[in-house]
Amino acid sequence: FSASPNIASISVGAHGIRTQNAAGCLSASTPFTINAQPATPTAPVITSTTQPSCTAPTGSVTITAVAGQTYSVDSDPFSASPNIASISVGAHGIRTQNAAGCLSASTPFTINAQPATPTATATPSLQSICTGESDNIVLSSNIAGTTFDWAVIQNNITGATNGSGNIINQILETTNTMAGSVVYIITPTNSNGCVGNPTTLTITVHPLPIPKITDGVICVNQSTGITIKSYILNTGLNNNTHDFTWTFNGTPIPFATESTFEATQTGLYTVVATNTITGCLSLPVSANITASFAGQTISATSESFSDNPIITVNVTPANSEYLYQLDDSTFQNSNLFPAVTPGLHTVTVTDANGCTDLTTEILVINYPKYFTPNGDGYHDKWNIIGLTDQPTATVYIFDRYGKLIIQISPTGNGWDGTLNGDQLPGTDYWFTVEFMENEQKRTFKSHFALKR
Repeated sequence: FSASPNIASISVGAHGIRTQNAAGCLSASTPFTINAQPATPTAPVITSTTQPSCTAPTGSVTITAVAGQTYSVDSDPFSASPNIASISVGAHGIRTQNAAGCLSASTPFTINAQPATPTATATPSLQSICTGESDNIVLSSNIAGTTFDWAVIQNNITGATNGSGNIINQILETTNTMAGSVVYIITPTNSNGCVGNPTTLTITVHPLPIPKITDGVICVNQSTGITIKSYILNTGLNNNTHDFTWTFNGTPIPFATESTFEATQTGLYTVVATNTITGCLSLPVSANITASFAGQTISATSESFSDNPIITVNVTPANSEYLYQLDDSTFQNSNLFPAVTPGLHTVTVTDANGCTDLTTEILVINYPKYFTPNGDGYHDKWNIIGLTDQPTATVYIFDRYGKLIIQISPTGNGWDGTLNGDQLPGTDYWFTVEFMENEQKRTFKSHFALKR
């Protein structure tokens, strides 16, 4: 007998319990039964494990369901569902509990770490190139085995196309003289199929400088060989934003760094321009410089008293590119001016290259075929024209019978058709003029009409 009302370690089977008082008297026996020990459930069987994915950070397990049993992962509350989700990354155990509250042994399992999301890195990440160059972009990721796809958005350029791979190597060109750009949208995908966030890369494409120089001509004195007029080669570009390299017949010209160059020799000049802001170099541009001999002397001649006066102009040295002008007329290629009026004329000679600028004056000698001394202010007096520079020249006027009527000077006012104040009749009159031509004394005779 025990004084404790709690009696433990009773074996399985039918039993009776009685009491005893202090006098040693015993009570009747109260029967009770100790049932057989409940069976321990077997450890759960995991039929599938779902690991974390690119988008799901936790895993799940599915076990074989047993009627009347509940399930728990680690120390979580028991659940009747055989599908247990939202299990964190790490090592775990799952056990079952039957209706009697008996627990099974734990079945271990592991939830792996969530696969890493790939990133795309473009090297270089910011780029500026010149038209005609390759962008040459290397793509890499934080995860080995990642592949890349890209799409493009072009603006004012050509050459960029959608593609895939680890290197973008495309030749880009601007469509005009303005800078353009391309945006590459690069998407990484790893071997698990995880797609990372797209990375964008903008490449600016700058145009090349375009220097413009043209062939030209320098003016040379044929006698001395000295250049008397150079030719300016002008690229048309700004000195503040460009550097320049000039060569002459393939040899660099020292200290020639400006946008213009003064050519003083014949030959081939070449220039390359560099945009100091973008670093882009132009293509070489060349111009050929030739020489033109400048006219040095000019002379003009005409035949005195010709029915068709022609001025002939001669310039040395001879040059087929001379242009000739008489007075204010237009320039012409011919050195002959026919049907010239008598009197003083100005002849100007230039050339297409601007090397020659010569001027001379010539007096074309001739006479009026008639005059009308009626006082109306037109043709009232008669005289030789074109001898005003010869004050010693003399003109003798005769009537039709050879009688001398008057002697006049070509530098004077001329004859008014009178003799001793009396008007002479309208008829033909003869004259003789004595003058100098080509440093020789010359006499010319002819006749004219007096009309009243």
